[in-house]
Amino acid sequence: MSIKILFIAPYNGLKELVNTMKDDFPDLDIDVLVGDLEEGVRYAKETYQQYDLIISRGGTARYIKKSVPIPVIEVKVSGYDVLKVLTLADGYPGKSAIVGFSNVAQGARTIASLLDMDIKTVEIDSGTEVHATLTDLQEAGITSIIGDTITVETAKKIGLHGILITSGTEAVHDSFEEAIQIYELANGMQKEIQRYKELLRNEQNAYILLDANGNIAEQNHAADQFIRKMGTAFRQIRNAALACMDTNTKNRKMVTTNESTFDILFLPFKEGLCWIKITDTPIRTDGNQGIYIEEVTAGMDRIGSSKEIQTVHKKIQAASDHSLPVLLIGENGVGKSTAAKEIHRRSSHSHHPFATVVCDEIPAGSWKTTIHSVLTNEHFGTCYLINLENVSNDRIHALADTLKERVTGPRLIAGMEQEKYRFMFQDDDTVQSVFSRAMIEIPPLRERKEDIESWAHYLISYFNTEHGRQIVGFREGASALLREFEWPGNIRQLTTAIKQLVAEADGFYIETASVETLLQAISAETHTDTPLSLTGTLEEIEKKVIKAVLKEENYNKSKTAARLGINRSTLWRKLQS
Repeated sequence: MSIKILFIAPYNGLKELVNTMKDDFPDLDIDVLVGDLEEGVRYAKETYQQYDLIISRGGTARYIKKSVPIPVIEVKVSGYDVLKVLTLADGYPGKSAIVGFSNVAQGARTIASLLDMDIKTVEIDSGTEVHATLTDLQEAGITSIIGDTITVETAKKIGLHGILITSGTEAVHDSFEEAIQIYELANGMQKEIQRYKELLRNEQNAYILLDANGNIAEQNHAADQFIRKMGTAFRQIRNAALACMDTNTKNRKMVTTNESTFDILFLPFKEGLCWIKITDTPIRTDGNQGIYIEEVTAGMDRIGSSKEIQTVHKKIQAASDHSLPVLLIGENGVGKSTAAKEIHRRSSHSHHPFATVVCDEIPAGSWKTTIHSVLTNEHFGTCYLINLENVSNDRIHALADTLKERVTGPRLIAGMEQEKYRFMFQDDDTVQSVFSRAMIEIPPLRERKEDIESWAHYLISYFNTEHGRQIVGFREGASALLREFEWPGNIRQLTTAIKQLVAEADGFYIETASVETLLQAISAETHTDTPLSLTGTLEEIEKKVIKAVLKEENYNKSKTAARLGINRSTLWRKLQS
């Protein structure tokens, strides 16, 4: 293997370093030219057809990437390179400033900030900005300029000290290693693409690659048959794929025709493209309203060291080892859905889909047939029921009857708020007969405050990764504010809060004042009364009033009935009607 490489060095010292390192990489046939920015781009345009890859540095590499169709590897400015030059600059008299393109300026700014060095950093987008930028800095009292080749040369011309950020052996070595990896990857990709296309052509499942405009970029033979079978209804699938691309989230849904029910998985894998996998399943239902299918692959994050949460994890593990129905009890936002998915993921049912059933979204007229079809079908691995407290006793009895009569079917898990369970179902023999042998209570965040800081730091790391931030922690006092807050919305509310704090942070730390302001806003929002909607029938409005009073009385049956001027049996009947 011989890889032809053009190395365009912005300064002569880098050329000399590359020439001394050639012998260490016998598989690389390297030609080295010296040229910065426009000159380097001209060399690249004139000669790129003779090479497999180009290697350069800084702004020159950035310009070349936009100008040639072959891979361009950038010699990274390492933290060690920046540290060396900052140490050198510290010995110069007067004030210093760092001026450069983003790939230089951002790293230098980070190192300087972490070392608490008072050095001004200016980021430029074009070589034409250098002269005016340096002139402004000179007028502001700056005497030394740290930067790339063009910056240093311009600094010297106008009477400033110029300190070049040079690349060391490590950075050049890494660029050679990256060039080899890129070449091998590109060389192998063509062979892999051909193999995958052949596999897809013969695959029984339908595969479709959709672009951002909803056009089909690739499809196999099975997909062609599926599209013809769906006819105009395929527009719904196209729209669902476009929605997944907009949010960059995968999704799964069931689509039922007169003949078949299809399990459809949407996987956006890069900006503007989405894979669609369609499987013809044995499921036959009258519809899938209130049923949401997904594939569970990621595990539950074991955050927190409190005794309470460790007990929950142990119970989740125990529940995954058997197939009994499980009732998850806890306030909104504590992670009941996450716990249900973790039980499923660890269980023997994990190779089948996870189905969330929103009970009060299923029409009353089709409840019995829908629940029966879901709970007796082997295609689902786990059926997770939510909003069970919002349906009538008749529907709950129908669910219990199906469970008693079925021979096979998915694992059943239900999630319910603690107070609603105690009020609605604690004394209900039907519910107890289904769930009495496996209940898991997930405590609210305020009862395990020692876990709050662990969650906060985990979420900072998560949102740094998701949104490209570099937050390293909280200022003194900010963590204490988070621990002292009650968090009525639990982990869900904490997650939203940390996401906002990370997004709005100006430096490397989340300030105490920012946390204090946000918590005050959350408290004000929590204590704002939401007006009761008077839409709907008289019976529906009456039920809204009863539920509002019930919540105000912390789901105490006696107090609620007394405030409404009715007895407890009437209260129960009206809620179940």
